[in-house]
Amino acid sequence: MILAATNRKAGAAIATGVFLFLLAVGVNTLYSFESVCLDILPPQCYSGYDALSTDQQLVLTPGLYFVAFSVIVLGVILWSRRDRVFEKPRA
Repeated sequence: MILAATNRKAGAAIATGVFLFLLAVGVNTLYSFESVCLDILPPQCYSGYDALSTDQQLVLTPGLYFVAFSVIVLGVILWSRRDRVFEKPRA
């Protein structure tokens, strides 16, 4: 919140990135808890993650984390960049 007060764009980007990171953790947790059981002989159970295709697994596992990390890095870049409006003119 302190960062958002000093630079709104950077604060918004970092807050959004943290939200996306927590969303990725939550989605991965839900898929790891979900299970699908088949009534065959012998009965077999798979996690929800195992039932996804390879492309969906790539988006779910590293893809969501990469997007969240990129947004956080964008916020850090915006925060560390000097704002030209507030610079004092050189004499």
